[in-house]
Amino acid sequence: MWIERGVVLVVASTLGTTFIPGIAFAQASLGPAQDVAGTAEGGGASGDDSSMDGNSVGEIVVTAQRRSEKLRDVPISITAMTGDQLQQQGITDSMALTTTTPGLKMDKVGGFAVPAIRGISTAYTAPGGDINVAIYLDGIYQASSNSNTFDLPDVERVEVLKGPQGTLFGRNATGGAIQIITREPSYTLSGSLTASYGNLDDKILKGFVSVPIIDDHIALSIAGYYRHNDGYNIDLVTGDKVSPLKSHLVRSKLLLEPSDAIKVILTGFYSKRSDASTAYGYALNGNTIGNLFPGSVISSAPYRVASSQRMKGYIESYGFSGRIEAELGSGKVTALSGYTHNVVVQPADTDFGFNPGSFGVYYDTRAQDKAFSQEINYAILLSDRVNLVIGGFFIDGYGGYLPLSVLSDSNKVTIRGKQSFRAYAGFGEIYFDLTERFHFIGGLRYSSEKRSLRNGAGGYGTTPVLHYIGERSWNSLTPRATAKYDLTPASNVYVSYSKGFKSGVFNTTATTLQSDGSLPLANPEKVEAYEIGYKGRVTSGLDVTAAAFLYNYSDVQVTAYTCVPAGSPNCLPLSILQNAASARIKGIDLDATLRLGAHFSLRTGISVLDAKYSDFPNAQVSIPKTDANGVPTNTGNLSVPFDATGYQMIRAPKFTITATPTYTTQLGGGKFQALATIYHTSSFPYTFNGRIRQKSYETIDARLSWSPNNSGLTFAVFGRNLTDEDTILATFISDSSDGLSAAPPRTYGAEVSFKF
Repeated sequence: MWIERGVVLVVASTLGTTFIPGIAFAQASLGPAQDVAGTAEGGGASGDDSSMDGNSVGEIVVTAQRRSEKLRDVPISITAMTGDQLQQQGITDSMALTTTTPGLKMDKVGGFAVPAIRGISTAYTAPGGDINVAIYLDGIYQASSNSNTFDLPDVERVEVLKGPQGTLFGRNATGGAIQIITREPSYTLSGSLTASYGNLDDKILKGFVSVPIIDDHIALSIAGYYRHNDGYNIDLVTGDKVSPLKSHLVRSKLLLEPSDAIKVILTGFYSKRSDASTAYGYALNGNTIGNLFPGSVISSAPYRVASSQRMKGYIESYGFSGRIEAELGSGKVTALSGYTHNVVVQPADTDFGFNPGSFGVYYDTRAQDKAFSQEINYAILLSDRVNLVIGGFFIDGYGGYLPLSVLSDSNKVTIRGKQSFRAYAGFGEIYFDLTERFHFIGGLRYSSEKRSLRNGAGGYGTTPVLHYIGERSWNSLTPRATAKYDLTPASNVYVSYSKGFKSGVFNTTATTLQSDGSLPLANPEKVEAYEIGYKGRVTSGLDVTAAAFLYNYSDVQVTAYTCVPAGSPNCLPLSILQNAASARIKGIDLDATLRLGAHFSLRTGISVLDAKYSDFPNAQVSIPKTDANGVPTNTGNLSVPFDATGYQMIRAPKFTITATPTYTTQLGGGKFQALATIYHTSSFPYTFNGRIRQKSYETIDARLSWSPNNSGLTFAVFGRNLTDEDTILATFISDSSDGLSAAPPRTYGAEVSFKF
């Protein structure tokens, strides 16, 4: 808490009133002579920056505006990290991005990844439902929430775009967008291999190799990833470890350049990830319907679990994509085609207990989704002062339960649901250099979405027939307007206005119309955003990006669980989908990189967030059952209406800070590096009434490495969550229980890597 109180006081008082204007004044006073950034095409760093392993925020090249630009030149709030930075900080998959990105919170609901950016998130993870932070893998939109935990064996960089990206990225990007860009083949033989071993018998092997086939015309790359560990949850009944992690991935790319004007990249991948850490969990304070069954064993503490079933699940994915870039005079056409197919087997014992001779309450989820997408955009240089990007987007796919079985001792139901979607969009942005220093961006996107639902229900073990439930279409216009002023060649200030739109969504488990005859759906959610920011080099050793923002968020899509039939000890928890009325979000983000001499750097990020439901009188919440005297019985919950107006939004901490100090020097004929990532978050709720919260906590990850000169080798030791905090990884709050799954405890190990 000492971190939070001290920094919040300084940041809130400074940023809230004078920070951005103050930097602007200082930078204008310093003048262009203070700019030591590289000026090479593509963002080449100066000699000073190259010694700091690419930590200069201005020199990373991003594609947030569908063209390659230096990070500091893009008037969007972005956190970008290179593959080397991710490896140095021990980030092996997308869930770990929380500790390095201000304003980003990566969580899970059940086994499904749910990112939140600046408080905008969702708790609805049914197949076909989409999330409201758009995720792109090598430019291909990832429609499924089932497979959005990505292993990162060959990542070139990760870009986290904050705020609605309604123009260029558009679809379901009310919170922002996460771009994961993997390495391309090259015309020189190159590659890397990394092996590590840690406690929990954690074994990781990953590699990348690129080989030329025909010089300057054809090259091929292959990346692979393998990870296996024993897990960290112990079964209270058997004493066994029951939540191992097994992950495998292979990705191959073929680069074709038949001429200087045409570039083609063909990609194929396959992955299978089995992670039972969210299938098992514990009941907070022992509150579970499992206490009604004689002889039950109930866990109420992290890392100790009990279940009536041995749960084994996996996510299997494969896909193909093609990217064609063609230079046409003063412009470039880019065509992106992608197909993804995901199969999810995800069991869950939602009473979080071992019940002898009983099912308790058990989910057997088998889901599948497919999507094909096509995008074409044309970036045109109209004149020395005017650039234009226009394009179109199409996606067609579905997500469904095939099937979902929910079982208790006296109630067993099997649901098949298929939610299909088809969307079209046309978009454009124009970039005016009104003067050498003053720039304007105007953009607009038109989106058309159509969804339909087919569903059926039957007894356990049956194959229900799908029946047509209904369909709905929505259209939306989302604009963007941004003005940017260059204080110097290395710094700028900007103001922006934008809107975002997330498609409406059906409740995939709904087998009939609602009681009032309406369709079982939530309408689209929308966000209107205002932002003012600064990006630039304050001195030769300090880069800063800062932004203050205000969102008006309407028709927020939310979900809750209720039991059918209500009040029964064997009821089945099913989801309720609804629109909250509105929310208001305001806050400040800051990223800074400080370089002190040739050996020390400090990268830090701060998020201050005030996110509240401004009008939410009909929230559905779960409250513990009580006896006649009002004492909790620890036998599950009741679903009741609740006025959440004025309450803090779920997964929206008021304050987070991350700091990564790095020390680099020559030692013993090689480069020695010591690095730590310190992360703090204030408490935040997982339920609309704030009853279940994550307490504030701090984690420390650290890495020591040594690389012999001119060898390509690096030897390292590392530790993650060195403070051994027990934090919440996933939630499943329903009438059955207050179910939580714990994030990994302290882990540590050693690593060796080789680059050539």
